[in-house]
Amino acid sequence: AAVFFVLDDVTMSSATSPDALGMSDQPLRAGLPKRSFFRAPTREKSGATCGAESVAASDLYEGPIACGATYEGSMEDGDTRVFSIPSDLIGRDLMLSLCGSDFDTIMAVTEACVDPDDNEAYSIAGNDDACGLQSRLYLTIPAIKESVDHFVVIAGYGDWESGRYSLKVLCDADVSAPSPPPPPLHMCTSDGSLQAYPDFQGDIACGETYTGDLGSGSQSEHFYRVPAGLTEAPLSISLCDGTHFDSVIELSGQCFTAGGSELKASDDDGCSDFASQLVYSWDGAASDEDMILRVRAFDNDPDVLARLYSMRVECKPISPSPPPPPSPPSPPPPLELCVGDGSLNAYSTFKGDVACGETYTGVLDDVVGLVTGNFYRVPAG
Repeated sequence: AAVFFVLDDVTMSSATSPDALGMSDQPLRAGLPKRSFFRAPTREKSGATCGAESVAASDLYEGPIACGATYEGSMEDGDTRVFSIPSDLIGRDLMLSLCGSDFDTIMAVTEACVDPDDNEAYSIAGNDDACGLQSRLYLTIPAIKESVDHFVVIAGYGDWESGRYSLKVLCDADVSAPSPPPPPLHMCTSDGSLQAYPDFQGDIACGETYTGDLGSGSQSEHFYRVPAGLTEAPLSISLCDGTHFDSVIELSGQCFTAGGSELKASDDDGCSDFASQLVYSWDGAASDEDMILRVRAFDNDPDVLARLYSMRVECKPISPSPPPPPSPPSPPPPLELCVGDGSLNAYSTFKGDVACGETYTGVLDDVVGLVTGNFYRVPAG
């Protein structure tokens, strides 16, 4: 019987058939990163490059990987990069990470061959979106495979992806076990029952940025948990930078119903014509219950192929508004002139009060036949 290996960020297990996994007609999703792919090695295909020497001579090859090293480079539309896994890394615990790359990546470990037209071909493990839109793999290639060539294949999720990649390699004791996934987020429905959110992305934390792709379709949305205790200061959630579609963000209690009975706050177009941001304050009182954050598209255009977003979370007091500019000083009261009949008239060329240490400049009008002058007040004291 064929053997299927299931690898994710937490465990590696095996079963003798898809039926034993309970997934004979379903994609491998239980406990796996989104859009992970796993395929038994295939027979050599036309267009594939097989064998270490042939792969090393190809334009795709970047060299062998080594423990503790980081490899950086750039990729254009539709590019593929290939690294070889030396025999001394077979049988050791490995972490291969593209977290921190600038574009939506996929990564596969292949056996014997590489096919740039089908990056999943010959793969024994692969991942997409383990850390935002980037890829990460934990695996141990069995020592019995030491004589077989193995390769790390990286590419963009779509032919349009371009940017800088960063491949980090850790081995053995440096490979820290990934954190267990958070418990599933549940939705309170109209009949009072709870069901798991199908697009739950995990918990949010202060000072972190989360990226994702809502994809195409009319019901694209992602859900996050706002853990209890995260609400001791105003919660700021912003999609202003790096979001490329008309977005909406909504914050609610645990019962996220269509009627919005527990909706706490929402925003559409808070920082531009289409991007959203909101600030929610508990007035200094911490919430003792988890809350739900929903990111969705404003429109349901089925022709949109991708909806990429970048969400920044901050937990700190709102910056106070700057004070208003000072009011201009009030003009001094007019200087009065005592005339021959005892009445007082305002000086027409009164310039203001004098003060110690100051210098005053001015111009005297030249009017023929009139004595002109400027007047200043010397305040009492």
